[in-house]
Amino acid sequence: MATELMDSVRTLIEELSTIYPIRLDVHEHYKAIFFTEKKKRYAGITEDGTIVVRGLEVRRGDWCALAKELQSDVINIILERREPGAAAELVTSTIKRLRAGEIPLAKLIIYKTLTKKIASYESVQAHVRAAKRAKEYGLAADVGAKIAYLVMKGTGSIGDRSYPAEIFTQKEGKVVDTNGQEREIDMEYYVKHQILPPVGRILNYFDYDDSELEGQPFQSTLGHF
Repeated sequence: MATELMDSVRTLIEELSTIYPIRLDVHEHYKAIFFTEKKKRYAGITEDGTIVVRGLEVRRGDWCALAKELQSDVINIILERREPGAAAELVTSTIKRLRAGEIPLAKLIIYKTLTKKIASYESVQAHVRAAKRAKEYGLAADVGAKIAYLVMKGTGSIGDRSYPAEIFTQKEGKVVDTNGQEREIDMEYYVKHQILPPVGRILNYFDYDDSELEGQPFQSTLGHF
C-alpha cells in the first residue's frame, strides 16, 4: 500500500512539474502526523516507526527535563498508539505526582546559557538572577556558562525566586540548601509554565484544555487521524 501511494505521489509530482515551473520532491512519508499552530511545528511517525519532531519544545534547551520527557512521551503515545486520551491521562498523573513532591529534583532543573556578562543584561531574567546568586556562593557563572536553576516558592518575580540548583539537595522529599534551610519548590510555577505549555500545545488540538489536563474530568474525543 505504501509503495502504491508513493508511486501515485511521484506521478502527481511529474504531472505538476509539466504544468507549473516548480520543483517538488518527497522528503518523508508519514503513517501519521499532526501539526500544532504553525506548519513548521509538527511530529510524525514514518513507515519504519521513526518519530520525527520539528519545532516543538523537546528540541529546545530552556525547559526542565520533566517537561521535555513528558512532551516526548505524549508525542509517542499519540503517534504510536493513536490514543490522545492516554496521553492526557499521563499528563494529569504526572502533574499529580509533581504536586505531591514525587518528582526527582534533577528533573526540575532549568538550564539556560549566560550569553554575556551579568552586568550587561538590561532585564534581570531568571537565569541571570540565579547566576548572580551562584557567584555569591562561590560558584562559576561566567559568560558561556550554562546556568542550572530552580524556581522556589516566595514573593516577587520568577527571577527573584530563581536560585542556582547546585545549592540544593533533596532528602526524603525535602529540599534543603547548603545552609541547612528547608525550601519549597514552586510546584505551581512548574505546572503552569513548564509542564502545561509544551503538552497543552499538542493536546489542545485533541480537545483537551489545560484545566482538564490538571485533573478536571476529560471530555470525550473523536478520532483525529
